[in-house]
Amino acid sequence: MLLGGVVFAVLYPLDGLLQPLLHVQNLGGDVRRSLETLQQFGDLSTLILVALVIWLLDPPRRTRLVDLFLAALVVVLMCNLLKMGLGRPRPILLDPWSLVLPWQTYPLPQTVDGNAITVDTHAWQLGHGGLSRLWSMPSSHTAAAVTLAVFLNHYYPRLKPLLIGLVVIVGSARVILGAHYPSDVVAGAMLAYPVASTIMNRKTVTQLILK
Repeated sequence: MLLGGVVFAVLYPLDGLLQPLLHVQNLGGDVRRSLETLQQFGDLSTLILVALVIWLLDPPRRTRLVDLFLAALVVVLMCNLLKMGLGRPRPILLDPWSLVLPWQTYPLPQTVDGNAITVDTHAWQLGHGGLSRLWSMPSSHTAAAVTLAVFLNHYYPRLKPLLIGLVVIVGSARVILGAHYPSDVVAGAMLAYPVASTIMNRKTVTQLILK
């Protein structure tokens, strides 16, 4: 966590310089499709697929799956609360160092009847078109990938090199595809790792089931 904090502190002031260098605007073909697929590691469909594999191949660990879904739920809720609370514009808005705190608004570009306008918007105002453009930090894709990786590493430690690689790919893809700044990715990992680790180590729900 300390290392993550240091990396975040170094990257945040450099985001505006690094993101344009790392974002590949004209990426297409199989490479883009592969990145778009791999960045979903940790999402709901992946969790369900992993759960089915464990259910079929490792029956003694079936009850542990409850903790996986609990960790995923807690992490996604925390990510969304932080996204709405911090309101960091995504790279597409070209405003890397702004934060839209809960009492503040941001002039979000909109198109109404073919006319380009800006609408002052809170990052928590659900229902506004394009609101997710204010949800850059933290990266929920990275957080989800870390959550699943922590679970799999906890019970299948021989997978660790593969899991680290997948998390790196997810975080890198989010930057390369222009969805996040580098520090957003680090923030997502820093959020998910302690939450998922705590739930896995304590077997929070599993212990209740087995009582």
